[in-house]
Amino acid sequence: MMSNSRLCEQIHGMMRHGLRSGTGMDQADAQRSYATSTDYEMKAKRRQIVVENITCPEAKRLKIMSGIDHDKTKEQQKMLSKQLIVGIERWESAAQALLSEANHGIPTLTEIGRTGRRQQDKENLETQLEAERARTANLTRAVITIEMIESEAKGTDLSNDRVLRLGEERLALRAKLTEMSIKKYWDKMKVPSGKMPGKWIIRQAWRSFPKLHKIVYRSDKASPVRTKGEALKLLGSYLSKTKYLAKNICEFMYGIRGKDNAVAKRDRLIEQVDILEKLKYFRVIVEEESDEISMSAARRAVSSFGRVDSHYGYALNNSSGDNNENDKDDEVNDSDSDTDEIGEEVDGNAPRFIS
Repeated sequence: MMSNSRLCEQIHGMMRHGLRSGTGMDQADAQRSYATSTDYEMKAKRRQIVVENITCPEAKRLKIMSGIDHDKTKEQQKMLSKQLIVGIERWESAAQALLSEANHGIPTLTEIGRTGRRQQDKENLETQLEAERARTANLTRAVITIEMIESEAKGTDLSNDRVLRLGEERLALRAKLTEMSIKKYWDKMKVPSGKMPGKWIIRQAWRSFPKLHKIVYRSDKASPVRTKGEALKLLGSYLSKTKYLAKNICEFMYGIRGKDNAVAKRDRLIEQVDILEKLKYFRVIVEEESDEISMSAARRAVSSFGRVDSHYGYALNNSSGDNNENDKDDEVNDSDSDTDEIGEEVDGNAPRFIS
């Protein structure tokens, strides 16, 4: 069972929680005093009427335990009217006796208006305004010029404005490198129709990861990568190893994140993807689309004109007209070659990632 002091504290908290802002403290105290004394005694007498009407001892015990309403029956309501009449007569006689005494302490309406809550709030607001005026009385204000603003701006260190520090191009490159460093990027890569997913993904990864064959070991006798699952497994191993290396370098430069001596991320000039690019573990390949020129189509276009200056047609005249290779459109080499799509030869000593 809780102590009396703790019980009183809980009751006090409930009373404060139920207090309305428009009700004064004196009025709230009077309402609670009435509810806990006069009103409680009147309800107890009305409940006693129901208890007295129960004849069975067992039913009487159960009825008392289950709780009894104080205003449900006609007899209880009649008794409530009598109690109110008697209570009003007692209160009126007590109030007249109190007012007849000198210095009774009951304030008048004028005194309530002069010393009430609204007046207290007005006085408190005026005190706060006076304190604010006192704090601002000794402030000195100077005219700020454009030169002063420029000087202050030049002397202020940039903290989190990465666009001004690195530029949009560098930030876009970082975003692309970060995207490439996630295995899900390669898993969701769109494969052109007619291409094998495994061979296509590993060929694109070979272009973006020049040191793939140096980080992930594969035997010389291993068969080329053909399935998508095998390609993603190799890429996952490469990404985890290279990012772990870059993470250790960053922690050596800026400290371990969460430690007291660690440099805040917004103040770092180099991130993990920058290290991967500098060490040439990652690189971004920019796809440049260019329309191929067909020599046969060019000749048909020139012959359609009535007269062509020799200056514009000398290249076509000097070219070999009998060479069938010049008349055909350029075709992309099949993926079964030993060179990658950017024209660099695959290291002969490296394992055959690409078939």
